[in-house]
Amino acid sequence: DTEEAEKLAEKAKVIFKERAKYLRKLIAIEEATYGLKIDLAVRNCELRAKEEDPYANSEELEAARQDERHLQDQVKEKTDLTAMLVSKLQDNEEQGKEVQKAMKRRVSDQQ
Repeated sequence: DTEEAEKLAEKAKVIFKERAKYLRKLIAIEEATYGLKIDLAVRNCELRAKEEDPYANSEELEAARQDERHLQDQVKEKTDLTAMLVSKLQDNEEQGKEVQKAMKRRVSDQQ
């Protein structure tokens, strides 16, 4: 009985540590994503200004377009990572609920 309780407690601890790790990663990715979105908005403004400039250098214009595409790709990559982490957090939440149920059953069985 004590051994089972220790296993459940250890499992709960591991689940909690994983959740904390996922949340830290999620916060870091979200911060990076917002930074990239701000950079992208600035690049978009710069690109539109260059496109409207009749004297704009075509090489500079193409470089600005490539920069914009690169930032868009980075934003998409971060968004995909966010979705993956949210999924992992949901799985982790389910694992936590299962351990809680097992602990409650154990307590009610002892009474």
